[in-house]
Amino acid sequence: MAYRMRKDPQGHTLKNGECYRKDGRYSYSWTNPRGERKTIYSTNLQALRKREKQLIYDLEDGIDPLAANVVTVNQLWDKYIKQKYDLKDTTRNNYIYCYDRWVRNGFGKLKLSRVKYSDVKDFYYDLPEELIAQDPLEKRSDSRLLVMDRFTGEINHRHFYNIIDYLHKGDCLVINDTKVIPARLHGEKSGTGAHVEVLLLRRLSTTDWECLVKPGKKLRNGARVEFGEGLLKGEIIDTIDDGNRIIRFEFEGIWEEVLDRLGEMPIPPYIHHQLKEKARYNTVYAKNDGSAAAPTAGLHWTEELLQAVKEKGVEIAHITLHVGLGTFRPVKADKIEEHHMHSEYYIVEQSEADKINRAHAEGHRVICTGTTSCRTVEAAALPDGTMPATSGWTDIFIYPGYQFKCMDALITNFHLPESTLVMLVSAFTKREHVLRAYKVAVREKYRFFSFGDACFFADLKNDAQLPAELDPNRNHEVTFLPEDAVAEVEGIPGKSYSWPLAADETPLWKTAENAEDTEPVTDAGKNAENVLGVVKDDMPATTDAERPEENVR
Repeated sequence: MAYRMRKDPQGHTLKNGECYRKDGRYSYSWTNPRGERKTIYSTNLQALRKREKQLIYDLEDGIDPLAANVVTVNQLWDKYIKQKYDLKDTTRNNYIYCYDRWVRNGFGKLKLSRVKYSDVKDFYYDLPEELIAQDPLEKRSDSRLLVMDRFTGEINHRHFYNIIDYLHKGDCLVINDTKVIPARLHGEKSGTGAHVEVLLLRRLSTTDWECLVKPGKKLRNGARVEFGEGLLKGEIIDTIDDGNRIIRFEFEGIWEEVLDRLGEMPIPPYIHHQLKEKARYNTVYAKNDGSAAAPTAGLHWTEELLQAVKEKGVEIAHITLHVGLGTFRPVKADKIEEHHMHSEYYIVEQSEADKINRAHAEGHRVICTGTTSCRTVEAAALPDGTMPATSGWTDIFIYPGYQFKCMDALITNFHLPESTLVMLVSAFTKREHVLRAYKVAVREKYRFFSFGDACFFADLKNDAQLPAELDPNRNHEVTFLPEDAVAEVEGIPGKSYSWPLAADETPLWKTAENAEDTEPVTDAGKNAENVLGVVKDDMPATTDAERPEENVR
């Protein structure tokens, strides 16, 4: 008797463990490590398969995904240290001593469901100042592109114009079409002539704006300021949270024309001179005025490259998020969950929501250009990943532990140490992968921040249909720092993949000749959260041989 594949009403073939129910929901069933049958549900097949994939990775690691309310940190640690059979005795004893001394009787008793990544300093990296890009390249798409598999940590070095090799027919590319206004104003305080600086953040009415002011101590309620020899005047009418001011402006004519004449582009403080062309701090598709900072990942796109993306069959969805104060605010709280993001206004039109939903319904990816696009789709999407037509304010803060509902791949720039943007990228891939990639980028002299180079994070093995042969004239070989041990995969023509290994572990393939077998040094001063990192985060990156196939039986 011939085997008949099961399909849902839309014609999608269902994998083993999947089921389409009479109530219109999808389900996936599996057996946990204790031999118990478990089931999850979703109204959307694409959302269900995202959860399946994470379950599969956890089960491969021997983790029961639903045991977070039962298993403690101590139990997870004990299981981990027993499995580290290849550790040297001195290393094992150091690990056990440090854990028992600082973790076991306190933090170690917590259930896993209560554990969060919370140490801001875990997202720090060293960056030489000379690598901070001061000017954009003459051609936007000539920027370099660091490509990383979000699960394995594999890295390729390419250029941004190669991004088209990683986008495929049916995918949906999301771009933020907000436009940066010349929001920085230099003027004088009326009566004293003292220099003042105002940064427009959010328009409240035809005359009133929420602003950052400098110097704040001298600009209290009732103070008046002038710009352009009186062409524009303002009065501070209120002081709100975090010291921001509400300024009521007085002017004649059209506001946009006055602002274009007097204002400067609000480039970040790490760029030490003004731009010769204001347009270079905007994307080529910017059209909706309102941002105080650029969605910088979009600065790499050219009209020609976007046209090539369309011709390849990739749909482009335009969303709008006006970038505000959150871009400028550092994380001052010791615990990242205590950090508060300022609200930003976003819009998702019905036609653009349809493009996103169509991509997911047909089994394709939603690829966000920049963290602003990511935050918009994640804030707007329903729990099952469906995108409605909507608008409103969002203060969504994405950091490790967040479960993505809509985004499948991310194009972004290199971000500031300890910033909320590094935390967002770490939530999408893995903190260790991100910091390792940044170290590689520093070594390879990538350009950082707003006018710098770009990154692409995706599930390259399962999602991307990579070209059969990459351009041999460009460097796309994986590289890691000299002190990292390297394991190479043999037999892949035209490519060389490598993963960092713990220095005292045996590589799965051959070890690079220049790798040093040094014993790791234990830092007795690590706090509880960092010591926990030894439990799971310091394990070697997942290799291609260890990684489960997408179609799991």
